[in-house]
Amino acid sequence: MPSERSLARLLGERLRSFRLRQGLTQRELAQRVAGGVDLSYVGRIERGEQLPSLKVLQKLGRALEVSVGEFFGRRPIDQVGAGRSQRRLWQAVRRVPPQDVPILLAVARLLARRREATTQYRRSLQAGKAAAEQRSRYRGRTDRLSTR
Repeated sequence: MPSERSLARLLGERLRSFRLRQGLTQRELAQRVAGGVDLSYVGRIERGEQLPSLKVLQKLGRALEVSVGEFFGRRPIDQVGAGRSQRRLWQAVRRVPPQDVPILLAVARLLARRREATTQYRRSLQAGKAAAEQRSRYRGRTDRLSTR
């Protein structure tokens, strides 16, 4: 039976892994959780300083689209929730000769940068839409005031 401290670390590592796989910040995850969770609470869980209740773990799991069982799974973190194609990728990576690892790392970094750029672009689009909605609401109010 693992100690409370080692369990808190395991849950924190898994939570961080799931969050990063979804491309979320701690703030975004905290906002996604039904009923809300404090941003600092998410950070304490990820650092293994706080052991969340089962209820909070269920809410986090729903927000990240993973089952509670996956937080406690025995599989390596990088393979948790991996689909068939991802498992095949990991098997192929294990067979890469050591001299080719730098090339593989460079390709992986390029793909990650591309993903980050796409995520940032989507966030900027969402921010632009929100700003446009705010402007249109404001204009609507002034139009109504000026017609009186």
